[in-house]
Amino acid sequence: MPASIISDDHYFLPLSPETAQQLVQSHHDLPSLQLPELAAVLLIQNLPALVRAGQTAPRIEAALAKALSTGLDSDAEYGADTFVQAVAERFSPAAFKEGLGLLDGLMFNLLEVNEVAERKYLESDGSWNFNFRIEHAAQLNPLKEAIATASGETIFLSTPQFRIFKTLRSELDEHLHLQGLAGVGKTSMISTLLEYLKPEETLLLASTSQQLHALTARLGSKKFVGMTFGQLASQLLFTPPTVYSRPDRQRYQPTYQMADADVAKILSFQPVGSFSITRVADICRRIVQSFCYSSNREISADNIPLVDGGLSGADRAALLGYSNLMWQEITQPRLLFEGKKTHLPIRVYHLLKLLSLDTSISLSLAAYRHILIDEAHDLSAPLLQFLDRCPQATCTLGDICQRLDGLPARRGMHVRQREISQSVRSGRQMEVILNPLIAAHPRAELAPLVGARDKKTIIEYYDRSDIPDDGTTILVKSEWGVFEWFQRLAGADASFCMMPECEKQFRRFVNDCIELYHHGSPPKHAVLFRHSTWDGLAATYANDYSFKTIETMLERGYSSNDFERSMEKMDRTGHAKILLGRVSDARSLEMDKVMLGRDLLSPIRTGDIDEAAKTFAGLYTGGSRARYKLIVPGHMRDWMVDQAAKVKK
Repeated sequence: MPASIISDDHYFLPLSPETAQQLVQSHHDLPSLQLPELAAVLLIQNLPALVRAGQTAPRIEAALAKALSTGLDSDAEYGADTFVQAVAERFSPAAFKEGLGLLDGLMFNLLEVNEVAERKYLESDGSWNFNFRIEHAAQLNPLKEAIATASGETIFLSTPQFRIFKTLRSELDEHLHLQGLAGVGKTSMISTLLEYLKPEETLLLASTSQQLHALTARLGSKKFVGMTFGQLASQLLFTPPTVYSRPDRQRYQPTYQMADADVAKILSFQPVGSFSITRVADICRRIVQSFCYSSNREISADNIPLVDGGLSGADRAALLGYSNLMWQEITQPRLLFEGKKTHLPIRVYHLLKLLSLDTSISLSLAAYRHILIDEAHDLSAPLLQFLDRCPQATCTLGDICQRLDGLPARRGMHVRQREISQSVRSGRQMEVILNPLIAAHPRAELAPLVGARDKKTIIEYYDRSDIPDDGTTILVKSEWGVFEWFQRLAGADASFCMMPECEKQFRRFVNDCIELYHHGSPPKHAVLFRHSTWDGLAATYANDYSFKTIETMLERGYSSNDFERSMEKMDRTGHAKILLGRVSDARSLEMDKVMLGRDLLSPIRTGDIDEAAKTFAGLYTGGSRARYKLIVPGHMRDWMVDQAAKVKK
């Protein structure tokens, strides 16, 4: 097995977790231990002093070997029970427990009971085997199944990956969906599968350009065709002989917004029941959005959201009529007056819905033979409807637990379903964080994550959200969390920068906040533009701790000049020690150390399944980005118990 896939930075102690916990509760179990276990107990008890003295992992392993040698010599010279008596006399449950707590911060791991009994960590004379850590790490490495590719490379897969890969390879022209938890190597499997496909006949699809770039970057030099969902829809809808006219470029831009009051005025809405025309436009916009994410062919009462006060039959009919008008003006605007069109914003989900409704449009086999989609949890029901009528074999790989904007659509019953839960990225420690989120997800009836035993992911809890160590990525829920952390980092003169996708609209967001608060200027940022007053914005985010922090800053006079001074403190050298971003910016990425912001622990309304799915997905996605260390709020476990009880499956 190539040395490149063997982890050589782990060390092992000849003691099992079960035995360690028994010793914490009662030291009377010491006489039953063998010499190597006693040496490990002595070392763990002395770990606090060794760490304070700045001892490195190799020196700590040398101390273990010396303790074992001392035990061998003393028992040989003075009798078989000499060493155990010496350890028992010096044993301190408190010091031992403190030492156990330090193991997660070091690269030392306890062994399983059967591994302790096998005694492969000993040389033939009973002394410590310094090669054991390399040999054992190789044994634990899950990437054991070798595949020789057509290009002459050898690729290693885990056993669960290999089983699914064989299914894919043997039935390349069949539909398949793979549900894979975070870190199981879905993208690696795509890379391996593509070795058996022709690049020019294979279409790679992803939700965002960032995801597409991350996927194609891992595939090396092969020139596969890649598109985002929006690019695919645009190409198919607006290429002759279709009847659709391409919307002007301005309407496509994410920054192009239109306030509900303006939409209502342009479309000549009238009040409905007790609702003003602005409120009517807001409700109709949500009806159209619900329709675009549904599998319905027509806008119906099912798409009407819950509203205060209830609706009469006439009110519902009026709202549905206005919603159909809005849909018409988004997709095929009319000339309303003086030769001008409505110019309502058009989004990707509008295009995908339009694509699903026009059954005359599909991808021909002459264009592509196979379609592969990573991060397939981002697929909408309309896009799935379109793909299901295309003749190509479509392979989707995704994770239902990573759908950040609600509950994902499911593939049809005719599609083979497979599941994989063995991680190759994170250690067993991650199970404590991710498995409760998986179990609580309202739509995820999944096997729990199984962490990789050859990896170690340190879990650290914090009560105060202090600025983390160098090399940490801070992930938060929303722009409010970004704003809060941005100002804290700048105020502390920390070396930091933002993730590119996060920074793109950050300046607009902050300046809009400042202008709205101090001058009442209408905001344009996507998160803010529907709020014409600060009081209205504050009512929406009344339970958001980060928002309250920002509001307090503004109350104290925070201005555009203050913001610009803080922006100047961002590290533009490319060597920033701390990275800041939203969870949504970090999908498809891996980081060595991740800190989850406390704004991710937002309360869930009882019975609100959609909100629960979003909240759990944010924590799961953010936490699963970490390879070596994950830092989470200290009350996360108690919070998880409380929130899970509100949403029962």
